[in-house]
Amino acid sequence: MADRMLPDDESVAIWDVLMDATPQLVIYLRADNTIRQVSRAARQYFDLGEVADCQGRGLLEVIGNPVLALLARRWLAELDAGRAVDEEFPLDRQKNDQYEWFRVRASVAESEGRVVGKVFFINDVTALYSQKKIVNTLIDSVPGRIVVFDRNLTILLASESVARENGFGSWEDLVGLSLHDLSTLDVTFVEGLIERLILGEETIQEIRRIGDKLGAPRWDYIDVRTVKSSAGTFGYIMTVLDMTGEIKPKAVLDSLLEASSDQIAILDPSGVVEYASRSIVQSLGFKSWKELVGAPWQVLFKYHGQELANDPRIADASLERSVRGTVPLKTPAGERWFNFKIDPLLYHGEPIGFLAVATDTTELVEARDKAESAARAKAAFLANMSHELRTPMNAVIGMNELLARTPLNPLQKNYVSHVRTSATMLLSIINDILDFSRIEAQRMTLNEAPYRFESLLHDVINLVSVKVAEKELSFSADVDPDVPAVLVGDEIRVKQVLINLLNNAVKFTD
Repeated sequence: MADRMLPDDESVAIWDVLMDATPQLVIYLRADNTIRQVSRAARQYFDLGEVADCQGRGLLEVIGNPVLALLARRWLAELDAGRAVDEEFPLDRQKNDQYEWFRVRASVAESEGRVVGKVFFINDVTALYSQKKIVNTLIDSVPGRIVVFDRNLTILLASESVARENGFGSWEDLVGLSLHDLSTLDVTFVEGLIERLILGEETIQEIRRIGDKLGAPRWDYIDVRTVKSSAGTFGYIMTVLDMTGEIKPKAVLDSLLEASSDQIAILDPSGVVEYASRSIVQSLGFKSWKELVGAPWQVLFKYHGQELANDPRIADASLERSVRGTVPLKTPAGERWFNFKIDPLLYHGEPIGFLAVATDTTELVEARDKAESAARAKAAFLANMSHELRTPMNAVIGMNELLARTPLNPLQKNYVSHVRTSATMLLSIINDILDFSRIEAQRMTLNEAPYRFESLLHDVINLVSVKVAEKELSFSADVDPDVPAVLVGDEIRVKQVLINLLNNAVKFTD
């Protein structure tokens, strides 16, 4: 073939010009694998000098790179076996320790049925190979499915996920096929999206439900846009992301906000409303949640003046701490009370907004007010009653004291003593009731005054001795010698504490 290609001097001259002008590494061998012609690019790459210096030398003789020499041996063997060579290979000749990538194509030249030579075409595809690797990495790293196709719906590029879900081994198996060959793709739907792009829309973005109503639903986010060049649109790129994981939580959130009786608002870090529950919309006097979403949080109090908006507990809420409180709110149904809390929303420890929740506590407030009113009435009743009872009881004790000073026989003195003890105990109970009313009214006070401990102990023992005798218990009082004879404090309260302790001891001792 080479001999036929170079029949005269003119053809030889043209051949030489082509070999000097081509950017490819071209090597033309004779049948014995010696060099007949080498392109300028190949001579420069292998540092071979002029053509005359190369002619007649063996191919393996001029190749200095040991890796390329091994590849050349295999290529020559392939050609001798009647098989063409077409493959890519790397070489570490590139500066900065980077590999160069080359593509070699080789075939034999025949004349009248016999091999007269071998031709090697070697292209530097480093840039293309790097770009291809980058594109493949990008496509494989995107979590969705990507398909690039032309106007005729012929697939130009696709992600591995598209190939796998359609039963293909690799995305390269899809190149050149039609979108109609993808069993999982609704081509009619895609054609409708392309029509919209042609009519002027620059980008199509939609969320579409996939699957029948009986199966588990799936939602896909679909992005379709044109791929343009200086000559105009030559194709389209479609990206499909599975949004089911995001759609379900949003649907749950929407349902909760719709069904919750609490007033709920979700704000972004700048205080703009992102979500609002049905109950807060109604409580604040709005017709629709759409009036709130996208508005500053101050709009929440549009129909309630600026008092609540200026409340420092609300206005000063930050993304660093929670805020709690109670606020009144005037509604068409009257004044209502709400317990509110504002908490920062965090994602992986970073603030992304606020969650404001308010609970209607009007019934609890009303019940509390009623209970407090009843308690105050009870305390007033107990105070009045105890005051009223103390007057006749003091008269009874006074008359008993006068009676004790008159001449009495031993039996009468015993009766008078029991009356005095019982009256004193009853007066103590009345004083306790008065103390309860004072405690509930938070008006209990303690008096500091000196008192004799022995006298206090004697009075306490006399008050409990009757019950001790009734149960036939033994009772003794041992006083530490280090206890001072005179103490300072509220003698009456100390007596009350000791009497209560001793009464319980008598009560629960067999």
